[in-house]
Amino acid sequence: MSSSSKKVVVTGGAGFIGSHLVEELVNRGYDVFVYDNFSRGRRENLKNVEDKITIVNGDILEFDLLKDVIKDSQYVFHEVAVCANYCNAFPDASVSCNLQGTLNVIKASLEATVEKVMFSSSATVYGIPIYQPIDEQHPLNPITLYSISKLASEYYFRFFSQSGLKYIIFRNFTVYGIRQTSDEYYKPVIVEFFKKLLTRTKPVLFGDGSQSIDFVHVFDVVQANILGMESDIYNEVFNVGSQTSLSIKELLNLLKDITGIDIQPEYRKAQNIVQQRIANISKIREMLGYNPTVHIKDGIKDEVNYLSKRF
Repeated sequence: MSSSSKKVVVTGGAGFIGSHLVEELVNRGYDVFVYDNFSRGRRENLKNVEDKITIVNGDILEFDLLKDVIKDSQYVFHEVAVCANYCNAFPDASVSCNLQGTLNVIKASLEATVEKVMFSSSATVYGIPIYQPIDEQHPLNPITLYSISKLASEYYFRFFSQSGLKYIIFRNFTVYGIRQTSDEYYKPVIVEFFKKLLTRTKPVLFGDGSQSIDFVHVFDVVQANILGMESDIYNEVFNVGSQTSLSIKELLNLLKDITGIDIQPEYRKAQNIVQQRIANISKIREMLGYNPTVHIKDGIKDEVNYLSKRF
């Protein structure tokens, strides 16, 4: 069966990661269905391919509608989730979305005998790292409701593999890139720093700003997902990162260099946050042939150009 005759469903396909996945799937000739309730996803994210895809406005908790959309599909990418801060503010609704929503995707995929489901998990399931870089065998110790819901969802996939479900779990590290936006509950650091610089407001650094993050570009997250879908590999868990580290202070300095805006930061007492998180990507390199392609400086320049047009 050629890719052009294969139906693929992307839940959350109008969102940040989902919309980039949709574009790449269309470019590869797949018949793409986007399932999104547009609570955070935006139709403008799909403007480049909207005449080549099917868009269904539906909630992940609407099981009958979801089941109807997934019917006859070969692959499903499950990207729907509410973020960490929203989980803290609305725990009941968040558990419903992140857990019951995932269970609905799994049940619908089993009924449709989907070939494989790709699930977007998070490196936050590792909690506070006890060694670096973090591999997939690192102990799991989620410390937020969001990360708990991601890990519980992973166990759903493992349990239903006994019923024939085939899946790949991707533990994304800190994803960035164009179409990433912020709102009341979701505040990615690159976007927040850029907005501070643009308004000549002091960015806030906690502690001395030495906390370091493994930033991975959304294009590379898409690459990992496509490699997983098109491979013969299933029922595996993979880290998706760049295996490089950039401190928060280095990130701010890079943004200042790119924008030409030099605002000194405000330093505040360090919070109880993870000081460093670096991905070990040996497994995904060896098994899927994944290789990060976007350098952090190039990726941030592109994101700054995108944000400049929006703000």
